[in-house]
Amino acid sequence: MRLIDQYQHIKQRSDFYPAVDDAIARTLQLLEQAPEESTLNSTLTQLNHVKRLTAGGREPTPDERTSTRIGVQLLREFEPAQTDDIEDWMKVCREVEGYFRDWLDDATFQTIDEDDLPEFF
Repeated sequence: MRLIDQYQHIKQRSDFYPAVDDAIARTLQLLEQAPEESTLNSTLTQLNHVKRLTAGGREPTPDERTSTRIGVQLLREFEPAQTDDIEDWMKVCREVEGYFRDWLDDATFQTIDEDDLPEFF
């Protein structure tokens, strides 16, 4: 299966930056309802980290790209999702982290098979 087919919100690099902002905004909205929720706070910290590392088109290093654990935390703390909004928020966050982790150029991202990705973990 092509990697891009697993993504709903990000189809190219120019989609990544608004997706990061969207994930941050949604996380902030959730934090308004549960300000002390540790997984939400951790997710926000990591999303802001991703945003800083990619600001202005900066390419993150391989070590930086493996520095987040958003998907693992969301799986552990929010699966199964209680609402459709939570499910969609988790999808955006996972896509942001996945795209950040792989950091492929558009041509490769749009054509590579998921089985052909290098293993980072």
